[in-house]
Amino acid sequence: LELSKSTFELMFEAALPAVGFSMFRLTDDRSSTQAVHSSITTFGKIDAGLFDKDLWKTQAKTEIKDSLKLCSPVYCVEFGRNGMMKAVQLRSASKTLPIQASFFKYKSTIRAGQAGGAYIFRPQASAGPAFGNTPSVILTEGPVCSHVRVIWPHANHIVRLCQSSDEAEKHGIEIENVVDVQTDNEELVLRFETDIQNGEKFHSDLNGFQLATHTRYPRKVALEANFFPMTSMTMLSDNNFRFTVHSGQAHGAASLHEGWLEIMLDRRQSDASDGRGLPVGVIDNRPTLSTFRLQLETQAQKTDSIQPSLLCHGLGESVLHPVQSFALSDKASTLPKQTSYVQNQLPCGSYLVSLRSVVHSQNGLQLSMLLHQKGYDQSGETSLCENAPKLSFSQFFRGFSLSSVRNTSLTLLHDYGPVSLTHPIHLTPMEVSSFKLTVAPAKS
Repeated sequence: LELSKSTFELMFEAALPAVGFSMFRLTDDRSSTQAVHSSITTFGKIDAGLFDKDLWKTQAKTEIKDSLKLCSPVYCVEFGRNGMMKAVQLRSASKTLPIQASFFKYKSTIRAGQAGGAYIFRPQASAGPAFGNTPSVILTEGPVCSHVRVIWPHANHIVRLCQSSDEAEKHGIEIENVVDVQTDNEELVLRFETDIQNGEKFHSDLNGFQLATHTRYPRKVALEANFFPMTSMTMLSDNNFRFTVHSGQAHGAASLHEGWLEIMLDRRQSDASDGRGLPVGVIDNRPTLSTFRLQLETQAQKTDSIQPSLLCHGLGESVLHPVQSFALSDKASTLPKQTSYVQNQLPCGSYLVSLRSVVHSQNGLQLSMLLHQKGYDQSGETSLCENAPKLSFSQFFRGFSLSSVRNTSLTLLHDYGPVSLTHPIHLTPMEVSSFKLTVAPAKS
């Protein structure tokens, strides 16, 4: 671990408008009392003297005596003596679920004349602990976010809780991993061991559109046959809890025992004999970032639905489409401090997939707009829909008006007819709808 004395992380909460931007000015004011520095506690072989004591409240301890705890308005997360997560309390329901997070590794082997390689996952046996030595731990506590950082020689694991006021984002526990696999023929996974009684079933998404149910067959098929693609989320559920892992990247996921959920992070394969066309091994590993959000929900009633809740969809969208930040020079001071191109929110459960210009002609600017109406479990939290009115295309945009809207295929090649500008927008559940919008010429 290398600590920089010239690079810092600034955190503040901002309410951003939809389909728009906000501009914030950063100034160096050493006398300001609004900026609060984090307090830092180190455990293990980290020299607390690396931190500037004039800026940070620091203390150094040799080890974690019992446990650590971080709390937000929604969760309290407990960490064990090695700094890894061991339990999560859902504060609104006063319920605690043991969730033990650990890193494991699989060793590749040759079985039935087939070796593991670039395209083949061929584990030798069950996974073993990935890191044997005791890690160093840094606890950072601040008014906006607090986190526990666990450091091994080739892995950096962060669990972060933030005091967000956003209804969806505050229900997520952020996990960030940076791993650098240096051992040949090794597959690294992050495993969560819980008390959820999911039997032999777990769920993962199909390209972000819906969840599929997978059944584990531990004695009928090889271990690797129980792994499935996880494009954006995976879930364990029983009659009491739903435990969802949202991902910012695609991974492989499995539930090899009841209550377990493990996610592939990275791999290194020196063997090039899997016979799938790549004549070299996968040995060009680099430090690899993976980001997740953990979400714990209670089941208000027994349900067979595997649709995510509205909160689950909202949190997943924030992971897949984070806020984009840009640094501008002082010459950009003439830009407005805040701009939004929409004036109303979309119908409940609807998401803007894309909005782009298609052609600019004398008839006006034409835009392509794709909307996704997601299916969701209506037995859970529905407060996100309480203030969602019916909306027409004429009421959606700000700053310009539309002269026509036409329903088209996703490729815009097939025209399915006009759409009323004033009637409420109707979207078919679990479908992506495509529209071609014509912007009315500006009045002179």
